[in-house]
Amino acid sequence: MVDGHDQLAALVAPLSLAHLTSVLARWLWDGHRAAAELQALRRDDARGHWDNAFSYGTDRYQYLVRTADSLIDEIDGLAPDRGYQSLLLKLPRVALYPLSAASGPHGPMGTASELRRELLNDAESPELALLSRREMWVANRELVLLPWSGSEDVGLTGLWAGKGEADRHDRAHVDWEWLVQLDLTGGTGQAGLFDAVPLDRPLRRRTGQRRAL
Repeated sequence: MVDGHDQLAALVAPLSLAHLTSVLARWLWDGHRAAAELQALRRDDARGHWDNAFSYGTDRYQYLVRTADSLIDEIDGLAPDRGYQSLLLKLPRVALYPLSAASGPHGPMGTASELRRELLNDAESPELALLSRREMWVANRELVLLPWSGSEDVGLTGLWAGKGEADRHDRAHVDWEWLVQLDLTGGTGQAGLFDAVPLDRPLRRRTGQRRAL
């Protein structure tokens, strides 16, 4: 596999890769925490618990999609695009596609939507013969996937960036051309905020916190 550090650094330049990683990791961590706080509220209802296996993931996803515009203030040149009911983080030379990877980047990516199959170059997609949604959405940028992992109990546990396509034999997996594990420690080699501090249980909604999810 190609070492992707140089490729990724060139695609995001003049941004610092360390700065980009730090901003994205804080955002993902905030998404985990916000969704966990709502789960706690669902478990503390006078009529009983109404959380389920999907509510945490749904809230986390909606948080990320709806708050992506906040990243503009921290990442120069970023243009979040919520087209096709999904999310791309567009920079001048690269389009970053965040996606949940519970088992890491070499594990299954979950049920693939039609749009994700197109983004991962599914050769069986009929629209690829014409101007596809991928071509219109990504435009003249390089598409880089941002798989991330985490859970309600511990928050963000991993973040990667890579270029790849759906595996021809198992389209739930990605065949990576190159893949980089992004450093959540801030380059110190020590456990950082995002992968070391578990979410407190039970969680309480912060005073004045918005509940618009």
